[in-house]
Amino acid sequence: MADRAEAAVRGAAGAPVTAAEVRRLVLAASSAWRTQRDLGLTEDGFDVWRKGALWDAVGKASFRALGQREFGLALEAFLKLGGKAVRTAAGSRPAGKWGRTNEAIAAREAGPEGDRRRAEWKLREECREAGGAFGGEGGALAYAEGLLARIHRTTLAAATARQVWQALFTLRARAAKKRRAAETAPGAVLSGGPARGSLG
Repeated sequence: MADRAEAAVRGAAGAPVTAAEVRRLVLAASSAWRTQRDLGLTEDGFDVWRKGALWDAVGKASFRALGQREFGLALEAFLKLGGKAVRTAAGSRPAGKWGRTNEAIAAREAGPEGDRRRAEWKLREECREAGGAFGGEGGALAYAEGLLARIHRTTLAAATARQVWQALFTLRARAAKKRRAAETAPGAVLSGGPARGSLG
């Protein structure tokens, strides 16, 4: 089970970026490029500079080739290159609402918190799909939270990505088992035929 959970964490972190995330990266990159150009730090055109900066940050030259974890790293790199972080006595603080929002996204998506957030999103999606076996989405979520409490002695909010994935796999297996049991129960209607045990 641990190997499946680790593979799921890696898989979710490597999932491709969305179109909205690509747009966010393009905006951050163009802002950074203008800043670098205005300071005389580059004479390259936007595309050449962007590909070089992206390669330096994550080892890839295309936004569409990035995974979810690389998205955070790339966004953080472009924010730094664009001077969106301003030094204060308290440390680095992003300038303006756009900078603060993007810096928070970059920090959240680049590390373990991004992995945990993606795992929780998948768990909630699985709860919607498996809700029928547990009396609704809320019942499935309560079952998953119970698993986390019993097995890992934690809550959903405090669980690691690995723990959330393990709860998801257990929930999925239990839902499938409940569905099979319901389908083979005496009196259950099987795909359009008469009820089992009836004379019909």
